[in-house]
Amino acid sequence: MIFYWLGKFFRRVAWLFRVPTSRQVARIEADVPCPACGYCHGFLRTVHKLGGALNGKPQVAVLVQHTCGACAARWYEKPVVEVTPGLVGPGIPRTEIEKYEDNLERMGQQAVN
Repeated sequence: MIFYWLGKFFRRVAWLFRVPTSRQVARIEADVPCPACGYCHGFLRTVHKLGGALNGKPQVAVLVQHTCGACAARWYEKPVVEVTPGLVGPGIPRTEIEKYEDNLERMGQQAVN
């Protein structure tokens, strides 16, 4: 029984010295100051953005969209970990502005195809 508890103890001590992964500690802050007006409250949403074409196919990037709560300015940031469009879907639009923006994106994708 003593070896069981010693094993648990050493595993816990080893856990204290293990370096955490970026997924465990990294966070994207929703309340960063807006680059346009400086307001510090906003919200995040995952979006898919079209990039340049590679071998005739448009490339899709998964980005995190910041939206300012005061002036509705939008800016983008890379996600915490590297993700693909098949792994993470776009966020569901919550406001009329996001619904309009998604409709514009769909029309742009149809024009590319």
